Formats: sequence, C-alpha cells, structure tokens
Amino acid sequence: MASTMSATLAACTGDDAPDATPSEPSTATSSAVEAPTDEWREEFSTEDLQAYDAALAAFETYEDQSLAYWEAGVASPEAEAFFSRWWFAPMLPMNLLQTYEASEVVVDGDVTVLESRAQSVGADGVDVEIVQCVDPTTRTVTQRGTPAPGAATEPLARIVSLSQDGDGNWRLTSLPTTEDPC
Repeated sequence: MASTMSATLAACTGDDAPDATPSEPSTATSSAVEAPTDEWREEFSTEDLQAYDAALAAFETYEDQSLAYWEAGVASPEAEAFFSRWWFAPMLPMNLLQTYEASEVVVDGDVTVLESRAQSVGADGVDVEIVQCVDPTTRTVTQRGTPAPGAATEPLARIVSLSQDGDGNWRLTSLPTTEDPC
C-alpha cells in the first residue's frame, strides 16, 4: 500500500489543513492506457532483470502488508516498526501517517497497478528504480467523512526506488507519484 503513501508524500501540515489530503491533480489529461508489453526487458541484462524481479516482488509484499496500516490510519508503534523494516527513512511514511491521523484522513483500498517496468538497475543490482502505471480510482480517500478534494481520476505514473541493505533486504528509498498520466 505504498501507493497510498506515494500518492500522498506531499508536504502536509496542520490537522485542519485541507492540503493534508493527497496532492493529486484535480484534472488529469490522459490518453488511453496501452496494453503492457515486455519489450523494455530487452534493454537489460539477465542479472539486471533478476534484480528488478526481486525488487518488484519485495515491493508487492510491502504494498500488501502496508495496506492495513494506511487503512487503520494510526501512527502506532507497530506501524513504526513495520515502516522501519521497509524504508531507509521510515519517518517519511510515519510523518504522513501522523498527519493523516491528526487530520482524520481515511484510506480505503489501494491503487491498481496497470503496468510495471524497470527504469534503471544500478551496479551489482543493489539499486532498482521501477516505473508503474497506477489506477488511483480503486482507492478511496476521505477527510472527516468527505471525499478528499483533487483525487486523480486517470492513471498516473509512480516511481518506486528500492535498494538492498547490508543484509540483502530490499528497502524503499522513495516512492513519488507523478502528475504525469501514463
């Protein structure tokens, strides 16, 4: 459910501030999403693709496991322990979760990933950047029971950056959702 965080890692302040909700564009221009292809894989070595596949699998696990924390909307010690396992800078998601809790922002569900591909793989395969096309309409975000303003209605690109720690575990370094349609 990193996607919830990715779409909302914009700066949020004050518990009454309307900008404590996702900072997605209120209008999006987009052409139809094309069917995913694997042609991009030809640009990478076998080793790079193995690193990408491992990083993507780890990220998918993170997303599945993080959903409960975003839906609960409570910056608990358990949430902090969870994000500390998955982020090099766990205060990024924790600060956002604290803002959500104070601002009564509720997340229900997750975005749907329409396509994933490697954008880059660093030396020795320990750094991977993944570009995903996500459909934000499968997630609902409300604040104090009212739909959050400015929610995107068209697929958007997000960039998932992961690196391996000293023990070989994949950890997130950043997770922004762009305002670019995909």
